[in-house]
Amino acid sequence: VMFDTVFSFKYSERPGAPAARLDDDVSVDGKKRRLAALMAVQDEVWADIAQQQVGQVWDTVVEEPARRPDGHWRLRTASNRKVVVPLTATMPGQRQRVRVTGWQNTSFLGEPA
Repeated sequence: VMFDTVFSFKYSERPGAPAARLDDDVSVDGKKRRLAALMAVQDEVWADIAQQQVGQVWDTVVEEPARRPDGHWRLRTASNRKVVVPLTATMPGQRQRVRVTGWQNTSFLGEPA
């Protein structure tokens, strides 16, 4: 499917859920291995998606100062992607066009366009 992110966890019983009545025939180590394999694939998927965004210009809205580095702000696209951009004079709610220059973890890095 090529999701930007996935929230995956190893199976654990939830009392009252229909699956709780089934035998749990996968060891804890097996569950951990399967989750690690899934997350490794997802990391590759995200790296490919993120790299394809570099150089694009996006319309964003300023949210708040970024935690780091100093002088940077966190902005957000209409599709909920985060972009960290160095801005000097801005305020939350302002619209800003940005050029994507890179990415780190699940945030994009950018510059004013």
